[in-house]
Amino acid sequence: MSQVIFHENFGHPAVRDAPRTTDLPRPGPGGCADGRQRGDGAAGEGIHLRPDRPHGRAEWPDRRVTRITSGPSMSSRRAPGPKGMTNTLTAQTAPAPATRSLLTAGAVGGPLFLAVGVTGGLTREGFDFTRNALSQLSLGELGRIQQAAFLLTGALLLAGAVGLRRALPGSAWGPRLVGVFGASFVLDGFFAADPGAGFPVGAPEGRVTELSGHGAVHLAGGAVGFLALCAAFLVLARHLDRPWAVASRVVAAVVLVGFAASGATVLAFTLAAALGLAWLSAVTLKLDA
Repeated sequence: MSQVIFHENFGHPAVRDAPRTTDLPRPGPGGCADGRQRGDGAAGEGIHLRPDRPHGRAEWPDRRVTRITSGPSMSSRRAPGPKGMTNTLTAQTAPAPATRSLLTAGAVGGPLFLAVGVTGGLTREGFDFTRNALSQLSLGELGRIQQAAFLLTGALLLAGAVGLRRALPGSAWGPRLVGVFGASFVLDGFFAADPGAGFPVGAPEGRVTELSGHGAVHLAGGAVGFLALCAAFLVLARHLDRPWAVASRVVAAVVLVGFAASGATVLAFTLAAALGLAWLSAVTLKLDA
């Protein structure tokens, strides 16, 4: 006959020779071999003898194991073993090199678009940040620069969405929503906004009142994209520690407020969009760490 012993380090069972069960002392009235109550410090604490089973067979107490999940977050597992010998194993999975490259690409997209837009707004004649949206920089002689910025930013954001999917295998909607946001930039790169508010030079001074076909597609794409971004912040907040999670939800609310206030002043939407792009980069880098 054999007796089961748990190693102290990892809880793996080992088998060694032991006396036959018929030679083992019978359990006393308290449930332990020496007659004492269970859990009162008897030798072999953590192993209970079941008097209702043949030969007083030993039984280990219940043990719970939590599985280690992959991803950038910290996970722990409680190793099985008798009382007083429980071990905690800790594992941290870093993103693979390919995943890190995709996340870095996604983090670069927002700052790149803002850098091109601010530079164009400061250098192009007739542009006014309080009256004109950055997307109007796609118009005029140098409009191809902003169009290229839309397309490149969209491609980088899509790459970042793939990286988030790999880094967060337990989250499907967060990466998908970021992908929708990236796709909206690609769409707006092909469908330019309408001229208005004095830009480009020679355009009517008033705000756009009637949308063209390409202007309507541009506006719809931007609306869907930034709504998806706000939803992505709410989903990704579940994978962040408390301060970052709270900030992510606050940023989502601010972007929504800025989007709603764009009817009164375009500058509110520009600032809200800049905040959203910057925060997406910060969250992506946080998950890449």
